[in-house]
Amino acid sequence: SRASVQVINLDGSNNATFAWGLRNRVGIDFHPKTGDLYVCVQERDGLGDDLVPDYFTRIQQDEFYGWPFAYMSPKFIDPRRVFANGTSQRPDLVQITRTPDVLFQGHSAVLDMQFYRGNQCPSRYQNG
Repeated sequence: SRASVQVINLDGSNNATFAWGLRNRVGIDFHPKTGDLYVCVQERDGLGDDLVPDYFTRIQQDEFYGWPFAYMSPKFIDPRRVFANGTSQRPDLVQITRTPDVLFQGHSAVLDMQFYRGNQCPSRYQNG
């Protein structure tokens, strides 16, 4: 259940993993029109000033988002999670890593997000 989004009944029963591979996910909200779940993720450290980008994305059930074996897509393997020959410790997970929807500057550390549900802004900003 580490680095994951869990679904659980209010009484504590039926705990299940909804999605995983999400390092330090913060700012979780449901889209007001679609009901889809979105999060901001603070990605891993130690790969330089510009890597790895933090991100905002729609979370899809039973999907893997890369941490700690890959980042952004199956193309980018974390060099700290490879064998001496350069191959991933978990190629099965690298292969299914989902690409996030929106990337932010690495280490920007978004701390929260919410969809706007009010009516004070122009219509193009409603429910966004």
